Amino acid sequence: MKKLVVMAVMLVLAMGLVSACAEEELEDVLAPASELIEESVEVVAVETLISTDGYAVVLGTLVEQDSHHIIMKTNDNHDLDFKLAPETVIYAGDAEALMPGDEVAVVFEGELQGLSTDGVRVITISISAEEEDGLQEAE
Repeated sequence: MKKLVVMAVMLVLAMGLVSACAEEELEDVLAPASELIEESVEVVAVETLISTDGYAVVLGTLVEQDSHHIIMKTNDNHDLDFKLAPETVIYAGDAEALMPGDEVAVVFEGELQGLSTDGVRVITISISAEEEDGLQEAE
């Protein structure tokens, strides 16, 4: 019986030692992986201006537009995809409609989170020459 108890204690100690070693090895593997993840996150800030009535404005080139969204390439070379609301005003100046390649100004409420436009509501989209008067840089 003593041999059985001694063997059980030895087995428990061995399992504890193996478990501790495995935990240390797991930490050694996970730590570099989390460092890589942290290093690969890039913070993107899009140049945003403020209109005289306090709305945010992004200038860029129209890439694509339909009745539900607009994709534009900003002047600092980022693609933004804005969802349009039924009340969004689209102004094409003297043209019949905005066309891909047009320089546009997107006026919106809310705040961009990097390149995410989920937290904004588009007020107007217009030819950027029509909007440039009265714009100032956002703080």
